[in-house]
Amino acid sequence: MRLPAPPRQWPRGPGRGQIRDLSRQGQDGAEDGENGQVVAEGIALGATGMFAGLALQVSLAEQPARLALLARARLQHWQASAGRAQTLALPFALAGCAGGLAAWAQSGGPLWLAGALLVGATVPVSLLMIAPTARRLRALDPREAGPTSNALIARWGRRHAARTALAVGAEALLALATFA
Repeated sequence: MRLPAPPRQWPRGPGRGQIRDLSRQGQDGAEDGENGQVVAEGIALGATGMFAGLALQVSLAEQPARLALLARARLQHWQASAGRAQTLALPFALAGCAGGLAAWAQSGGPLWLAGALLVGATVPVSLLMIAPTARRLRALDPREAGPTSNALIARWGRRHAARTALAVGAEALLALATFA
């Protein structure tokens, strides 16, 4: 059975109605520079999505479960999980920002820039708002857990929720940028 030859023109993108001439494309079907943009967009969306998903999991599942524990167990749980989550999440935020900036540089789309800056803003929020509270929590002895540790964990949770909102907003902007 012989397959029909591919058509010479395809629509450029969803809802764009633009037609491109396939005869000017490389062997992989992409126009000059388009592969780099697709890679940048994929990194921006994927990394920011992972960061937002991790942040949502902590804000919507882990922190509420932690708050239901008694003070000592709450502090022990926070100390065991927070450091691991931070080392996992920060590279995703940085990669999402870099990918968004690269996509913006190649496309000029303002939503790519806005999304990149929003996910990039989670880094100073982490360093300036969340990290000082985290350092205080790590320094506490679980045997001395009580009202102070409970208040610090609650404060950490509120600040983490703000970072989560930034991450989810960034992912929404980047998703919208793919259709702009």
